[in-house]
Amino acid sequence: MNFGVYRRDKNDLILTDATGESSPLTASDGNLTSADATLFPTPLMPDGSLIEGTISSFFYTGFTPGSGVEDGMSSSSATTFYRNGTYTGSGFGGAFGSFDQGGGFSTGSVGADGGAYEIRDGLIISTPADGSGPRAEVIFETSEGLVIGGHYLA
Repeated sequence: MNFGVYRRDKNDLILTDATGESSPLTASDGNLTSADATLFPTPLMPDGSLIEGTISSFFYTGFTPGSGVEDGMSSSSATTFYRNGTYTGSGFGGAFGSFDQGGGFSTGSVGADGGAYEIRDGLIISTPADGSGPRAEVIFETSEGLVIGGHYLA
């Protein structure tokens, strides 16, 4: 995901990312077009909507070749949303390796959370039951399914 600023210039929307690179988008027939793509508006999910399903992710990376350490690090997480306005989540992260000179290591952690969610203003706002601060992510529906923060709900 890129971050930056935008400005309006007549019928154009000029996006400038954090590197200083600019991309003009032209408004036409309710859409935004560029040289590479056409962006169509996506209606917001109605406030108070309830959803059901799971978002999960997995990540693995190996240590840099030649660094003297073999193997790598991984993480996974899953969040399940229920139609009663609650969610549960779990995650794991770990690293394991062996040294070229002998010996090795492993470490990991497991966590779980849960709480309540609400859909408002195009966001899903999750409020953990442990009293920590709420988290908000964009939520919208596409022809392929429901997207929360860039991940499809299964």
